[in-house]
Order: sequence, then structure tokens, then C-alpha cells
Amino acid sequence: MASNRRAEILGGLILLVIGLATVLYTRAHYPLGTLRQIGPGFVPTALGVLLVLLGGAIAWVARPRETRPMRGGMGNVAAIAGGVLAFAVLLERAGFVIAIAVTVLIVTLPWTDRGWLSRVIVAGVTIAFVWLVFYWGLDMQIRPFAF
Repeated sequence: MASNRRAEILGGLILLVIGLATVLYTRAHYPLGTLRQIGPGFVPTALGVLLVLLGGAIAWVARPRETRPMRGGMGNVAAIAGGVLAFAVLLERAGFVIAIAVTVLIVTLPWTDRGWLSRVIVAGVTIAFVWLVFYWGLDMQIRPFAF
């Protein structure tokens, strides 16, 4: 198990180094261009950044840490299923703000070691992310509120 973990860490670090080298090389030799008219260095730089993020994530997940057994069982499954059902029912009827808030609060019910404040913060951050990316950034036709 320990050698497997070391191999994952090493593999993640190798991906990170290759991605970083790709980014540095393409930034030094090729123009990026703009978002409207991308240059020859845009895609290799973007792929290099993705390799850096992926390699870092692999190495981070494989790091040694104290583990504890998973709790919950069917309660976790029921909370996730209930959250998905609530989102499907509420999205058109109440708008995405209320649908996301209710969904996050239902899905986080199994969190016994965290209080309500952390649940509200997660719901708020999720709503802000969806608002910025999907409603404002991509201009998707979803209503924040149904009224």
C-alpha cells in the first residue's frame, strides 16, 4: 500500500513537472493570442495548466493521511437521492437559488460533525458559483427566482 501511494505521488509530480515545462516553453516561444482569435500557444498552454492541476490533484490525494471509516450507509444515499429529487422539482417552480439552497441543505443532512452555519455557507457559495458561471457568465436561460 505504501509503495502504491509513493508511485501515485511520483506520478502526480511527474505530470505536474511536464505540465509546468509545457506552460513555460509555450509561453516563451508562441503567442497566446486573444479569446476571440487564439494564437498557436493557447491550446498547449491550456493543456499544460490542466496537467499541472491534474498532477497536483493526484499527488495531493495520494499523500499520507489519517483515515477514518466511512459512516452513514443508506442515510447518505437517501440524502443524495432526496437532494436530486428536490432540485428536479424546485428548479422550474422556485428558481435555481431556492432549488440549490434546499438541495444543499438536504444533501448535507448526514454531516453530523458540522453545524448549520457550514451548511449555509456551502449553499451560499454554490449559489454564487452557479449565478456567476451559468446565469451571468454563460447567459443561460435559467431563472434565479420563480416570482
